[in-house]
Amino acid sequence: MTSNHISSTRASEADDTEEGEAPVQTIADLVAAGKATQVGAAAERARAAEITSIAAIAARMGVNIDAAQAVERGTSPEALRAAVLNTAAERDDATAVSTAAPLPPMEAGPKQPKRNSLKALAEKQAARLRAAR
Repeated sequence: MTSNHISSTRASEADDTEEGEAPVQTIADLVAAGKATQVGAAAERARAAEITSIAAIAARMGVNIDAAQAVERGTSPEALRAAVLNTAAERDDATAVSTAAPLPPMEAGPKQPKRNSLKALAEKQAARLRAAR
């Protein structure tokens, strides 16, 4: 069944081109040939491809775009491109950038050496013994 569909599609494509005529490839060629439905389909494919490309670029910029939804809604590539650039610019403006390294945390006063609690206990005991003599 699938092979019949493919062959019938190829047959209908062959009917569109007359013998000796080159296949129509560009939108301008389609317009000149008077094939408006093919022009519309080619334009829609080009728009969808450009929207997909913009969505890929937006993803690299950290902006999430639903390309399928943009195609379905009929969003123009120019409007989508402007929205992506505006969103990226807003995010860049909101991001604080500092070229200086952060300072280490400051402590109040000079550092005190840590006391060994066992040593401190021994010193107290020695002081008591001296005082008791």
